[in-house]
Amino acid sequence: EKGDYSSHSADTWIDDDILQAAILALTAFFRGGGKVGKKAVEKSYAPVLAALTLQLGSCHGLASSGQHEPLRAILTSFQAFCECVGDLEMRKILARDGEQNDKEKWINLIGDVAGCVSIERPKEVQTICLILTKSINRQQRFQREAAAAALSEFVRYSGGFDSLLEQMVEALCRHVSDESPTVRGLCLRGLVQIPSIHIHQCATQVLSVILALLDDLDESVQLTAVSCLLTILKSSSKDAVEPILLNLSVRLRNLQHLGR
Repeated sequence: EKGDYSSHSADTWIDDDILQAAILALTAFFRGGGKVGKKAVEKSYAPVLAALTLQLGSCHGLASSGQHEPLRAILTSFQAFCECVGDLEMRKILARDGEQNDKEKWINLIGDVAGCVSIERPKEVQTICLILTKSINRQQRFQREAAAAALSEFVRYSGGFDSLLEQMVEALCRHVSDESPTVRGLCLRGLVQIPSIHIHQCATQVLSVILALLDDLDESVQLTAVSCLLTILKSSSKDAVEPILLNLSVRLRNLQHLGR
């Protein structure tokens, strides 16, 4: 699956060269900025981490079409960022799993990074999520997948920010119709990770989204929808479930017929 990188024009090659130069410059700044540089990076922690996450997605896209150098460069830069700000646990995660080019593994890597940030730097979560909620609208598929992977994990830690959670749920619901099956599946996973104290507020909305994706053309998304359905039913009230029971029965019966 080569996605946006199945072909390259001359302009794209120029863009790749600029990207590579920018990553190298950023790495040099992380490593050689001294105390002043570290203070600047700390101050811009959220936008820098969001940008590195999105570029990690882009570079995995390039690696899937045979260009591995940008991925190595962004991983080096990301690890230099971790060293600069003292996020050593995140650096270990990147060093351990960063160069895995299997789609599921790099998606999980971004989720692990998001979980690490949520635990180690909870004050940064709100700003990072606001950036990624907008970034999930980007044209490049691999960046949307990276944003969705991070948001589907960050949503677990967003319970203390009501307005942020609302925006995240809205973005995840909107992108269950994304052209990428990976984005659709990640958005589903994110919706059932909403903190339990808030799930009752949007259970009906989440259930309707899951119902729609039980009919998805991609089998992996269908399976994710079934798994998410089982999760959400455990925490939904009778009032939220009763209106969709007939519709749910029909969709599940259709799935049974398809499985035969």
